[in-house]
Amino acid sequence: MKLTIKRLALSAIVLASTLGLSQIGLSSAEAAGSGQEDQVLLKFATVGDSRGDSKKQQLNAQDANWQQNTKVIARITKEVQDAKDDLFVFNGDMIMGYYSDPTNKKAAAAYLNKQYSFWRGLVADMYETGTYVVPVPGNHELQDNLSTGKISTEANENTWRYNMGDVIMDTLRWKNMFGSEIQGWDENNYPKVGTGGITTSQSQLSYSFDLKDSHFAIINTDPAGNDSHAPTEWLKQDFESAKKRGLKHMFVFGHKYAFPYIIDPASAPTDSLHADLKSWDDFWQVIEDYNATYFSGHQHATNFSQPKGKAYQVIVGSGGSPFDAKNANHAAVDRMYTWANVTVYASGRVHIDNFGFDENFGQTQLILSLDLGAPINQLTLSGIKLDQPLTPSVFDYSAKVANSVTSTTVTATPVDSLAKVSFRLNGQAAANPIPLSVGKNTISVDVLAQDGKTTQTYTITVTREDKDGGNGNPGNGGNNPGGGNGNPGNGGNNPGNGGNSNPGNGGNNPGNGGNSNPGNSGSKPGTGGNSNSGNGGSKPGNDGNGNPGNGGNSKPGNGGSETGSSGVDNLKDIKGHWAESAIKQLISLQAVKGYPDGSFKPDQKVTRAEFVAMVVKAFGLQLQKDKTFSDTANHWARDFISTAYKQGIISGYNDQIFKPDANITREEMASIIAKTLGLKVSANGKKFTDDNHISNWARAAIAAASEKGIIGGYPDGKFNPSGNATRAEAAAVIIRAHICLQ
Repeated sequence: MKLTIKRLALSAIVLASTLGLSQIGLSSAEAAGSGQEDQVLLKFATVGDSRGDSKKQQLNAQDANWQQNTKVIARITKEVQDAKDDLFVFNGDMIMGYYSDPTNKKAAAAYLNKQYSFWRGLVADMYETGTYVVPVPGNHELQDNLSTGKISTEANENTWRYNMGDVIMDTLRWKNMFGSEIQGWDENNYPKVGTGGITTSQSQLSYSFDLKDSHFAIINTDPAGNDSHAPTEWLKQDFESAKKRGLKHMFVFGHKYAFPYIIDPASAPTDSLHADLKSWDDFWQVIEDYNATYFSGHQHATNFSQPKGKAYQVIVGSGGSPFDAKNANHAAVDRMYTWANVTVYASGRVHIDNFGFDENFGQTQLILSLDLGAPINQLTLSGIKLDQPLTPSVFDYSAKVANSVTSTTVTATPVDSLAKVSFRLNGQAAANPIPLSVGKNTISVDVLAQDGKTTQTYTITVTREDKDGGNGNPGNGGNNPGGGNGNPGNGGNNPGNGGNSNPGNGGNNPGNGGNSNPGNSGSKPGTGGNSNSGNGGSKPGNDGNGNPGNGGNSKPGNGGSETGSSGVDNLKDIKGHWAESAIKQLISLQAVKGYPDGSFKPDQKVTRAEFVAMVVKAFGLQLQKDKTFSDTANHWARDFISTAYKQGIISGYNDQIFKPDANITREEMASIIAKTLGLKVSANGKKFTDDNHISNWARAAIAAASEKGIIGGYPDGKFNPSGNATRAEAAAVIIRAHICLQ
């Protein structure tokens, strides 16, 4: 397919000089302005239960003997490697264990040793690609399966140490991988005999360490002589010490869960931490007190919960066995092999993506995505745009609606499947659809935690306009829009549905042509209106099903805030910015616009959809509408994404998922630009000090783009491949790509 590129109306030589392209890397000012306050600090993945039930699968002799899920765990480790995670925490049950005659200690140890060797072979390559593997003991490692029940033994604890001690912790390997000594690590910091029911040495069974601003505590939930108990006393002391060191996040990894996920009430599990109610309650209180997140396995299921409305328990015990669920009607995700990918940002944000694939080894899917800190991961009101997106730790929202909006349906999805959601209107119990009176309406969304006691309330204040005010009167300019905006220029031809509702300054009649053409390329027009129809009205509409104007950048619909109302020379926050010239040139290409308040927000993050839209517009690609991902069908950037896909510029996470609203990473940006220009693999690309963190799929693109001077690194020599790109960086990269075409 031939790629037709729109050329810049500016000399490449002049522009290169303006942008200072004699230096390929980012300047110090560029690094400082690239949103470092929210850079990725670390990433880790966690999963448990790699073994499977040999009775439920057709296994070869090797797998049946040593490990039932070679295929599953090999695929998961490969996906984690490709994600360039810093750590891979394996949450127990990495082997099958359970020798048939545990009284024969020598034979039992030999049997376990072979299984450990097999498992270590599966994860060995991760160390070579920059991911440190952190093992967590599970009951299959430590317990014998006797006729009287499963019981942990000191002999099995010793076998664990023999096989895993060299990686708990390998300080030299750690330093080689992370460039510094391991912090917060003390080989003598473990639960001592005589405390909390401990009867045997727990050295290398429960331990802890720090990485960046986060503390990682590994706990043995089956200590010999005290099965199904967590080392609560030690954990509290360990947390307190970490708190004094200034660690922001507390992550705990133990094999057995505290709160079971009830798939089938007739087969509710009982062999976990909640078997001892007092110990169980004490343990979870420590998790709550330090706002920790507890990752567990054991149960063959995937579940996120906030049992008492605050701290999270994440069960990702599906790393390699068909689920034990008896009920054929349980959720489809419970039949999948899944793992959690966790990203910790410098701002304090902690984001979790739960990925998985089905029993038939289909495509990897994003099952759940959320930021820690909120009991719900979806909050929407039909026909209403809230003043801000759902944000962790923000519980008050507001919205203004036209008089024509008489009711709304509230959708609030709790993170915890056992939490209960109810609604109130002005303090009184309410149900969907919720009626809206003229004036202020206070909608309360109450989320009751599974403990039946803790409630978190979200408050949404919806102000419905009076029929005689606001949009009812045409306002300044009446039938003729003010400021000469009645006749839009090169704007989108299809403003969407209901163009008359909010054009201009509240006028029902947007004026001469204001309805059919939504204005002079306002980049985020809503349904039928643009920010320049009528008397410079700032409310583009309520829905935004239409097409943004010529040059409209990002998010049409729902009254988007970005607009073409501020000219290039009037943007108040780009003068003196390292990317000022690039931003102006990108605006001249009608690929991006400023915001209604006269700002450009150069250091704001760019989403995958926004960057794709910029590229499609900047290079003048003809729109093609025949590719839709499951998460772009109703997205404002659907056609831009479809166009880039058909041109071979982008691909999704799989054939169904694109994640349009995820912030784009620098390596993703480099890949898109390299494909747009058709750059060839280069052996002369710039070398970066964090090359080992660049994903394999992005290496060639980064090498080619850096060799051409399109994208560079930071003053410290790093490329920061998983860091999020800013609007300024996007502008600079796209303009530099244009220069390469001259």
